[in-house]
Amino acid sequence: MRNKIVPLTVLAALSQMAQAQSNVTIFGTLDMGARLISNSGASTFKSVGDQGNLANRLGFKGEEDLGDGLKATFHLEMGILPDTGQSLGQTFGIGFFNREATVGLKGSFGQIKLGRDWTASYNSMWVYDPSYGFGVTDTTHVSHNLGQPTYFWTNNAVSYTLPALGGFYGQVMAAPGEGSVNGRYVGGRFGYTSGPFDVSVAAGSQNVAGGKFKVANVGASYDFDVVKIMALYNRETVVDAKETRIVLGATVPFGANYAFASYARSSVSNYPGASGASQLGAGYVYALSKRTALYGNVAFLDNRDTGQLSTTNIGSFGAQAPTPGGNSRGVEAGLRHIF
Repeated sequence: MRNKIVPLTVLAALSQMAQAQSNVTIFGTLDMGARLISNSGASTFKSVGDQGNLANRLGFKGEEDLGDGLKATFHLEMGILPDTGQSLGQTFGIGFFNREATVGLKGSFGQIKLGRDWTASYNSMWVYDPSYGFGVTDTTHVSHNLGQPTYFWTNNAVSYTLPALGGFYGQVMAAPGEGSVNGRYVGGRFGYTSGPFDVSVAAGSQNVAGGKFKVANVGASYDFDVVKIMALYNRETVVDAKETRIVLGATVPFGANYAFASYARSSVSNYPGASGASQLGAGYVYALSKRTALYGNVAFLDNRDTGQLSTTNIGSFGAQAPTPGGNSRGVEAGLRHIF
């Protein structure tokens, strides 16, 4: 009889814990398609591509009501490669929950989070890219990131997000280096939104070998209902190297469907093997439901001087780089499902 009582006691305790957890969500995206990349001087690269419309991911997030308006939060999110079933983070050696792994508190004061998170300085950039940073039309392809390995995320972060303040929003973040060559990060973003209008500024700095990697940007968008336009100016420096990038974009809704177009241009100085480039991109998303959509994208990237940027990742998981100063063409069509 005693052997039965112990499991029942454990089940009762787990049940009480589940009731205390007010909200737990399992979520994710699966996005796959056919991709064709044609780079100057390289063989045409054909693949079953991924993330043409949204990031492939699997995540868990939740909140616990602690009373008096205070809530505990957690967020665990990993990138996945559905064409092989692998974890994106483990494949690249950057951790299992490579997209976010945070725990925090939120209330009337705002939100505090600790762990691996998006850098505050990148948070303001993807908002002003009509492709949201995915597929062959991703405007960050027109950037060298000046060799910065934590351009999108940073480990060991402590971040604070402002509460709703009549349209004003903001976030500050700091992360100690903990002995890493790519050390301490500090950054922030602040903006204002009202109706169809949104504008924000952001800046960040991280210790790297030989100096500091610094990024600063300003972006804005306006939704005219028939078309939403957006623009971004981004500047990055490390030691004597500098890269500036402008992005112009627009989205046009057709009921639940939409088309988009973008133009990005970069200029680089004092960075070995890097030159400026420009890219034109366009795409169309056809909604089969609120969760499922078909999409098609096309992009043309033109390198200047010795540049070798491509419309997709190069190396083990992408096409060969184009010849110095060559161009890159990318076409893809796929299916995306959100759960």
